[in-house]
Amino acid sequence: MIESIQIVGVAALLVVAAYFMFRPRSSPRLEVPSPILPARELQRQYGLYAENRPTIRLDPQKVPPQLRDLIPLAETWGIGDDIIRFDFAQKAPEAAKRELVAGLGGRIDDVQEWLRSQPEGAELTEEAAAFMYLLSAWDEVCPV
Repeated sequence: MIESIQIVGVAALLVVAAYFMFRPRSSPRLEVPSPILPARELQRQYGLYAENRPTIRLDPQKVPPQLRDLIPLAETWGIGDDIIRFDFAQKAPEAAKRELVAGLGGRIDDVQEWLRSQPEGAELTEEAAAFMYLLSAWDEVCPV
């Protein structure tokens, strides 16, 4: 009796193996990537305008004490989307741009040092990301 159960088990295993070996295979569907579009077209299609920028609220406890005075600048300028950040900079009053340049000037190394201290391979906190994008905004707005 045990032999017949073993034979049935082996036969079932062979049937399952044969199914997976000889089943018809469909070709994998390749996803066609979205076409690369000019920034203006992406902006129009997806509403990537300064007026639609995300609201950024940072937790001061997650920012080093020596950089906390820069939180308002990071909440204003630390926009992660390049297209929105560029549009925001284009539409910002000159006084706001001067405030950014003056407020961050001389502090770039401090911000970069903090960003370099983030754990390698870990996802950036919202605070660190906002400060990273703040540096990008400074680069984009700062006169050469």
